[in-house]
Amino acid sequence: MRSWRAAAVAAAVLLLAGCSAPAAVTGAGSSSAPAVASPSAADAVPTLPDDFPSGIPLIDGDIIAASSTSTGWEVWIASADPIDGYGHASSSLQDAGFTAVADQSINGAAGGVFDNDSYSVTVTAGSDAKYPNAVGYQVDKK
Repeated sequence: MRSWRAAAVAAAVLLLAGCSAPAAVTGAGSSSAPAVASPSAADAVPTLPDDFPSGIPLIDGDIIAASSTSTGWEVWIASADPIDGYGHASSSLQDAGFTAVADQSINGAAGGVFDNDSYSVTVTAGSDAKYPNAVGYQVDKK
């Protein structure tokens, strides 16, 4: 069973709920450094990995970070209202045929695990220290 995933999501939601939001958030690609004529790799706007599955619906927004992992993919998308963004992510995944194994929102943070025959998607949202005001997806192949 996936009860450990549900427990992990609940713990992540509670941890995010206890975090305070930073005073200011800058958008993807913004920098206080002066503009340069040719962008470096560090200034490149993140995009989805080429092999990211097309059957995984994502919320609208700027991609903050995206990468392939040994078991799947990780994507973080900026959201002015992460809890609303999480609601859209949850609905979109379930509309696409995923089953909600865990789906929780509490005190300004939310998290859930959504499964289908091919993938398990863990979605978190809130004011994470690394990616504030964002919705994160961890997509694992089954």
